[in-house]
Amino acid sequence: MIDSRENAPYSEIRILWDHIPPEQLKKKLNPLICKQGIDLEIQKIRAHGAIADPIVLVAIVSGASSAITAIIMGLFKLLDKTNQKIVIQAQAGSRLEIPKNTSKKKIEELIGLMHQMEVKRVRVMDVISGAEASEIDIAEQND
Repeated sequence: MIDSRENAPYSEIRILWDHIPPEQLKKKLNPLICKQGIDLEIQKIRAHGAIADPIVLVAIVSGASSAITAIIMGLFKLLDKTNQKIVIQAQAGSRLEIPKNTSKKKIEELIGLMHQMEVKRVRVMDVISGAEASEIDIAEQND
């Protein structure tokens, strides 16, 4: 994609958090990443089978892998429960899951792996008794 505002390549990464509305997440995350050249926008997306099109928070990232790292590290600072994890999903469908209690060294290794992915979505999820909470996957019509 080309950002018409600056004619620079950019990508859009959806940021979802179970139980936190996009507007509130934007207010919490923006101060943690504002110096990284990341714009956060609230967008309405088209979804299959949804009664209404969902509203999501989207990070507009200008190609720098450091921006994606900033998003992940910002989300880790906001995690408030030990039973939460961050799930990173690539365009190709592969997933990378990082539980809250992951060591900083391991997080850095996983972020290194993440940079090899074309990141589509980052989601903070609750973990219930070792299993994922029910995840409603947003599948756009353009996938």
